[in-house]
Amino acid sequence: TPDSFLARWQVRTICRNVDGLVFITENEREHHRKLVSSIAGTVVYNPLLPRDVDIKPLELNQDTRLRIASLGNFSWYRGIDRLVDVALELLARNRRDFLFVVAGDMQLPSNARGRLAPFGRRGETLEEYTSANGVTEMFHFVGHTQNPEEVIAACDVVAALTREYNPWGRTIIEALGFGKPVISIGRWDGFVKHDATGFLYAEFDAATVAHDLIRLADNHDLGRQMGLSARARIERLCNPAERANDLLEVWQSAVLRRTNKKTQHKRKIG
Repeated sequence: TPDSFLARWQVRTICRNVDGLVFITENEREHHRKLVSSIAGTVVYNPLLPRDVDIKPLELNQDTRLRIASLGNFSWYRGIDRLVDVALELLARNRRDFLFVVAGDMQLPSNARGRLAPFGRRGETLEEYTSANGVTEMFHFVGHTQNPEEVIAACDVVAALTREYNPWGRTIIEALGFGKPVISIGRWDGFVKHDATGFLYAEFDAATVAHDLIRLADNHDLGRQMGLSARARIERLCNPAERANDLLEVWQSAVLRRTNKKTQHKRKIG
């Protein structure tokens, strides 16, 4: 939530009416503290069940190129169009051994921004935008899917080039849990650690992303090691049993505080 009068009023209202606060990362907690400096709360990462290694990957006709997955319906804020910029950088380096596997509804909104604007006004999709940029052969559009895990399983790396600087969403956790390196944008590195579980950039730069994708394509051991580190990190941070215990402690503390308040109130009126 952007810093504004309404945001501060909302946070103050929430704090007055709850017995505890839970945040999914330290980032959210710090943001809320900036809105209301006295705010307290507990961080409990989203849990993730162990990934099923027997999930059947999406069929990609035995394509041997390095596969980069993108999941989610088109949104300017998700930065999915940035994949085209990366593809153009790869082409400029004469590297065509990459396949961007895009899952989700890629209909461009009528009020699309920047270079996407004319395509949005014509009611076109991101696929037509890739065609206009001459990179269609580097893209495979899956469309809406009820089984995004099959897309993740079929790919070597997952890209989330967000304009919201939030490298911690469910897609990222799922990808890391599958043992896939993640490429994302932001500063919070609790899940995506640069050169360890993927590549994390403070700002988007297509040339830098292209450079690191080439590193993965030219060094398969690097990708495998990142994948192992990614899975281990998520298994530790998002362990379901441990996170359930964390949440139980939050509930128990909230009940205890509420009980103490009632006891103190009775003493006052008694």
